[in-house]
Order: sequence, then C-alpha cells, then structure tokens
Amino acid sequence: MINENAVSEKTKLGISIALLAAGMFFLGIVSYLALVAVAIYIFIREDSVWLKKAAVFAVILVVFFAAVNFALDAISGIISMVNVNINFIENIVPLIGKVFSIINYLVNIAEFVLLIVFGFMALGGKVLNIGFINKLCSKHMN
Repeated sequence: MINENAVSEKTKLGISIALLAAGMFFLGIVSYLALVAVAIYIFIREDSVWLKKAAVFAVILVVFFAAVNFALDAISGIISMVNVNINFIENIVPLIGKVFSIINYLVNIAEFVLLIVFGFMALGGKVLNIGFINKLCSKHMN
C-alpha cells in the first residue's frame, strides 16, 4: 500500500493524509479508543482509499494485539485458578506465571515497536505489509 501523493493530498482537516495516518498509528500507542475514534472519523469523513486502508490496518493491528494479550491473560488465569483449587503443582505455577508475564511484556513491546514503525512509514506515504493483516484489509475493504 504505497501512495505517492500521500504527503501532498490533503484531508478535510487541511493536513496531509500521511500525517493523519501517522497520527492515528501514534495514537494507538497511547490509547486504543483514540485510534478507533480517528479511524471512525476517517471512515465517515475522508475520501482517500489509501487512508481508509491504513485505518483498517491500524484497527486490525491493535485488535490482534489485544486478542493476544487477552488469550495470554486468560491462560495464565486458568492455570492459577486450577492451582488454587487443586494445589498440586505449587512450585511450577509461579514459574509459569513469570513465563506468561514475560511473554506478555514481549507482546506489548512488539505492539509498541510496530505502531511506531507503521506510524513513520505512513508519514512517508506507505504502510508496511503484514500478510494476514493485509488479507483482512482487502477482504473488508471490498
């Protein structure tokens, strides 16, 4: 998804579409709600297909990471609950909890890095490709 005119093409706010897309990715670092609010604005008010694809890409990216974090927390919680109720693996559960905590931190760091990278790529008028996210974007944009 490369748009040569992303820097020169303007939104209805008067800023370039590249700047709005980059701002949306950077807002995803601070708040999912802010990212979704900007994406909704883009879907309702803006005409640029590239910008709408970038918005779908950003929303799918944060939903993916939210789902991964939810799954990790759910698995960790289930293991802890089983241990409390049965109390037969008392030495391994804290270790498993620490492993899931480290994995959760790594997922959060990956999300942070990807949102920054995609923000700067969008600022240059292009969005990096991630196979399954681009397939979802294409599926839902047609």
